[in-house]
Amino acid sequence: METLHIIITGGAGAELAGTDKKHYFYHYLKVNVTKKGINYELIKLHSPDYNIFDRVFWALWIYLYAFISINAWSIIIVIGLTYTLIMFIYSEHFKNFKDFIYLFRWKNKK
Repeated sequence: METLHIIITGGAGAELAGTDKKHYFYHYLKVNVTKKGINYELIKLHSPDYNIFDRVFWALWIYLYAFISINAWSIIIVIGLTYTLIMFIYSEHFKNFKDFIYLFRWKNKK
């Protein structure tokens, strides 16, 4: 009779949680299936330290990176529209170059 091996690892890249320092790391399993049997190998990945500062910083970085990756085009569009609006407002306010130079007049005062 064959034995069924079931190994459950969880998280799927989620934030690390837990209180045991020995088990606080990212990993994946490498499974080798041969005619002789099945071998499992735990491969550890670079993980943040267990201290609270590194845990919080790592989690914030993951969420920020995911937000930027998912919303990259939206962010670019918003920045572009904001830049265009600011340039439009300034071009209407400063009709000629003399008015624009007036902004920097305080630098030339002695």
